[in-house]
Amino acid sequence: MKKKLVILLLLIVAIAVGIAVFQFLPTSSPQAIVPIDQRVDTDGDGLPDEFEEILGTDPNSADSDGDGIADGQDPDVLAQPDINQRVDTDGDGLPDEFEEILGTNPNSADSDGDGIADGQDQDSFRNAE
Repeated sequence: MKKKLVILLLLIVAIAVGIAVFQFLPTSSPQAIVPIDQRVDTDGDGLPDEFEEILGTDPNSADSDGDGIADGQDPDVLAQPDINQRVDTDGDGLPDEFEEILGTNPNSADSDGDGIADGQDQDSFRNAE
């Protein structure tokens, strides 16, 4: 009888420890990031068509404003004041709309779990090599 009681007690302790350990495990793994070069860029200016739609540039013209600088490199296009007014739920510097296009998580400032906020993380923007 005493042996059964000890076994039961050990079983209860093992279950309690198991439950405690699982409470501290992450519930989701870091999200894989979709490289920009896997997105359609009709005019080849470095901005995926989805970004051009959001920014209001022409996805069929590499230089929408005709200033001689491709949209993907043009500071006038990339620094539109309107970008700073877009919703950035996680405060990582990337508007939620852009995160959805890139495949980063708009509710996690560091989607890939590398310790660098998505808005600063080159992995968020880097084309696949």
